[in-house]
Amino acid sequence: MKVLLRLKRIGGAASAALEMAGRLAFLRALEDAPDPRSRATVLQQIARLLLRLHSIEVTELGPRPAAAALIVANHVNYLDPLVVMASHAALPVAKDEVRRWPVIGGLCERGGVQFVSRTGAASGAAALRTMARTLGDGASILNFPEGTTTTGRSVLPLKPGCFAVARIAAVPVVPAAIAWESETLSWTGDVSFVPHYLQVAGRERIRVRLHWGDPLEPSSSTTDHELAFRAHDFLARAIEEARNAAAERA
Repeated sequence: MKVLLRLKRIGGAASAALEMAGRLAFLRALEDAPDPRSRATVLQQIARLLLRLHSIEVTELGPRPAAAALIVANHVNYLDPLVVMASHAALPVAKDEVRRWPVIGGLCERGGVQFVSRTGAASGAAALRTMARTLGDGASILNFPEGTTTTGRSVLPLKPGCFAVARIAAVPVVPAAIAWESETLSWTGDVSFVPHYLQVAGRERIRVRLHWGDPLEPSSSTTDHELAFRAHDFLARAIEEARNAAAERA
């Protein structure tokens, strides 16, 4: 019953939000945005709206990126991109299959989402060039280089491929550690989306911690593996700190 009441409230809020979205013309704004930076700003507005609709409260630590950067975050939940983008305007990277999803795929394309195929080197190289142009245009890129979601207890090794774009575009790598208040919020394995989303939506309030790391500046002598290692080191430490802080509050 509690979940149903919560969903009813979200449904009512969603209806109001849709009206507001119509007034603000988010979709038209995405289509009319003249450059990647403008599209990232529109996505930031959408992300903030969706966080409010789901009563998600974000606690931030550390300085946000001051300019365009390659943001690398650990991945726990399908709402992770909203948490990061609401704080700092960025265009997310998504697997190429998302492009073919009904409705969502088209919205992602209009929003400037960077699609990456995992099946071919040529596709990966083309994606890196696209991301480098986006960074060169002044828009940040958000990537989740673990390659999958986890329970949030620890951080998987980061795939080094995406870090090359930071060297190509001469922008910093900024790690962002995401720690949700409960492990039940993680979306992993064979868990179906709809039941999990209903459980998430049934919560009165959700807390999440977003910890920004210091920028990692690439150089001519820095390798992608070194950048990945340094980013992983921060993410692992930040997640452990969040777990310890949660244990002290319990």
